[in-house]
Amino acid sequence: MSLTLANKITICRLLFVPVYILLLVFYNISVNEISPQPILRWSAIILFIFMVSLDAFDGYIARTKGQITKLGTVIDPVADKILLVSSLIVLSGSPHGAFKIDFPKWYLFTVISRDTFLMIGAAIIHLICGNVIVQPRPSGKASTFFQIVLILWILTGLPPTAFPPLLHITTALIIYSTFGYFLDGMRQLNKPRFSG
Repeated sequence: MSLTLANKITICRLLFVPVYILLLVFYNISVNEISPQPILRWSAIILFIFMVSLDAFDGYIARTKGQITKLGTVIDPVADKILLVSSLIVLSGSPHGAFKIDFPKWYLFTVISRDTFLMIGAAIIHLICGNVIVQPRPSGKASTFFQIVLILWILTGLPPTAFPPLLHITTALIIYSTFGYFLDGMRQLNKPRFSG
């Protein structure tokens, strides 16, 4: 199976994630050693913005060039999840003084629990129905957007005062979108497999 341009861009995004995470890890190490290296943090910020931009670009290519494929529908959300969850893990365990704000552990637990729940649900639907149809929901896209905003908020060192309300809005969107995906999954399970 030949890869489309959109697929290749998504794979590039996946390959950039370890580089981004290493930049953050080495920045955290430099803070621990009381010799912070801001160049590492800003390099991670630039790479994060670049990967988010690539995500928007590969989606645009897939839609406008007729390059929506089964592979793309699987690896694109996987690339998103790997980037966001790995960011949350690193930023919730950063040493004191690395960033003005940290992600609270309960938020990390919420996100990982939700993603685990959705993956298990998708596996069950695949086993029973033989196919999983994932329809992007506005609330899911909104929660992803707000997660990106929260990550950039911490990375760039924006004032912490507006962070808690944004965190709670994002959490509400995550829970709401999870419920919507759950209903979608139940509809797929209840749909007759054979007709006629």
